[in-house]
Amino acid sequence: MALENKLVVFGIRPEVPETGYGYIEAAAPVSLPAGGNSTKRKRYEPAIFSVASFREKPDSKTAKEFFAAKKFFWNSGIFAFSSKFMLEEFRKKAPEVLVPFKQLWAPNDESYHTRKGLKILEKWSNLGTAYRKTKEISFEHAIAEKCKPTVMVKAGFSWTEVANWDEYARLTQHTGAEVYAAGKATETCFVDSDIPVALCGVEDLIVVVRSGADGAPPAVLISKKGESQRVREIIDKIKASGRMDLL
Repeated sequence: MALENKLVVFGIRPEVPETGYGYIEAAAPVSLPAGGNSTKRKRYEPAIFSVASFREKPDSKTAKEFFAAKKFFWNSGIFAFSSKFMLEEFRKKAPEVLVPFKQLWAPNDESYHTRKGLKILEKWSNLGTAYRKTKEISFEHAIAEKCKPTVMVKAGFSWTEVANWDEYARLTQHTGAEVYAAGKATETCFVDSDIPVALCGVEDLIVVVRSGADGAPPAVLISKKGESQRVREIIDKIKASGRMDLL
């Protein structure tokens, strides 16, 4: 369906009334074109629905209502589409997002590497600078909520959203950072840094350090484990200070 000028999003059947994820409200089932082995199609293909709406992360009461309604799915943030279709959607609905990227040269062959037959863009000169200059808006707000030919596929795969540093730390565990720790910090702290870090007399911390080697301003984040969701509060304070270059 992504090749038929449609935006496809994968929805995850909620396991609990989660407040940390965005939701997709599913509408009517979408019939697939005839053809192929009908028995296999009915048995193996996931359900496909038209999308009624995208919903922001809810409060606890709303999350329980979503969970009980059975028509709301976690928004995986995984979309499928043709590049031609999506470029046209950005030109129509969010042209200001494209402006900084129009100044980039096309990546050369050395910018890619191949893994299991898939060509992956590994580095692109000045791409980070373009991202920092573009308008700050989510894909859902810029495109998905305005895109009428949108369908949701009920995903049949396992999924975890890395929505905060606590989850990233749980999944990653070791980042290869050069860390020198003493005491409980050795076992209980998580460090993601591009320069050496020493920890002593602390525990249960998440420490993220960026030295500015990639052209971005140097910055440090220190959070107690279990509190990294509060980074949103810090972002609001950074915006209020006018230091948009830190985001």
